[in-house]
Amino acid sequence: MPNRQGRFALTRMVLCLAVASTLTAASKCADLSGTYLLQGEDGQVRFSIKQHNCDRMIIVRENNYLGTISTEKHDLMLDGREHADTPWLGGRKGGKTTAKFLGSQLRVDAKVEGDATLTMIYSLTSARDLQIEDLDSQGHDLGSPSVAARQR
Repeated sequence: MPNRQGRFALTRMVLCLAVASTLTAASKCADLSGTYLLQGEDGQVRFSIKQHNCDRMIIVRENNYLGTISTEKHDLMLDGREHADTPWLGGRKGGKTTAKFLGSQLRVDAKVEGDATLTMIYSLTSARDLQIEDLDSQGHDLGSPSVAARQR
């Protein structure tokens, strides 16, 4: 049986390992950084994502619909709290957006014009393409997820 000093050192080592594994687990999130292209029938959307650890992300959406190009930029804090944001999907007024990782998925809730909330779930496929799921205000899928191909 270890003496008192040995038990103290062992206890301290176990606590340090527990704290380190908790911090490591808490800091893990998917790295969505990259450029992706979603091709549609009448146009395309290019997503450029720059991620800073699990704290912040900039999403630039460049929409090209029948030759008309519009761009929107969202600077997101990934803390799950509301922050002022620019309009989403061609809206006219900015609103409040919350964003946070739930495991490997990024959930973005954007309050848009009126009382509506736009919910998008971003994740990576096994091929590292960007998958986007749109949810209604009750959390139900609004159809099949869209997949934007990673640009190399």
